Amino acid sequence: MILNSIKQIPAFFTLAIMMIILFPVIAYSGIESSYHASNREIEPLEGSNAEKAVMFYNLGNELSKSGKHQEAIEAYKKVIALKPDFPYAHNDIGAAYVELGMYKEAVEAFRQAVKIKPDYVNAYNNLAITYNKLRMNEEEREAYKKVIKINPESADAYYNLGISYSESGMYKEAISSYKSSLIIKPRDADAYFNMGVSYGKLAMHKDAIVAYKKALAINPDAADAHYNLGVSYFNMQQKDAAVKEYEILKTLDPQMAEKLHEVIK
Repeated sequence: MILNSIKQIPAFFTLAIMMIILFPVIAYSGIESSYHASNREIEPLEGSNAEKAVMFYNLGNELSKSGKHQEAIEAYKKVIALKPDFPYAHNDIGAAYVELGMYKEAVEAFRQAVKIKPDYVNAYNNLAITYNKLRMNEEEREAYKKVIKINPESADAYYNLGISYSESGMYKEAISSYKSSLIIKPRDADAYFNMGVSYGKLAMHKDAIVAYKKALAINPDAADAHYNLGVSYFNMQQKDAAVKEYEILKTLDPQMAEKLHEVIK
């Protein structure tokens, strides 16, 4: 079971030099998986009480799918009482806790899952996402680093690690993480966009322009990238180029175009 990741952080920031508003639409990478541990990753239960534990585990999964998370928790607790070393029950009860906003309980459950199964990538991902909900960014980053250690080819982990660094104002580290993600997943427009935002926070506008251009080469209709590119051009005193972005935005997003116009006029 992997928790749905955060899609957007609705925040704005202003550059210290020119006080120009950019739109840092930083998005956590969507991980396409159900909440429940997939059948292919679960080792079969064996020994005494195995059949009963499986029955309660499947019941917990069905209850979770039906949105009955408190009832699911009770079912998973019965699994854990019968088979305390079954990591998937700990992971899935953690996800049910998250659904109820019980983040501290969820953290303990995910910690137990990875204690039992140290290479349990899904549980580490869930742990990281839950730490983010608790604004425990340092712990969040450590969890993503565990994912990367287990699976060095996880572009999502590098990407989300970059966002965690960004949230903590560690923009150089964020850029490095986005670059690592892009080595694995080179056509990720969001990673280029977020890298541009981080460059902007460091007043590295030339590098931000390159990043936004790469994002737009992949997704030409991304209005937020056109806006930030226009602001970056303006910060580099390239007003003609900024005006071109304004003209493009008039078609894509007239409201955002007007915001850019207020900046560059």
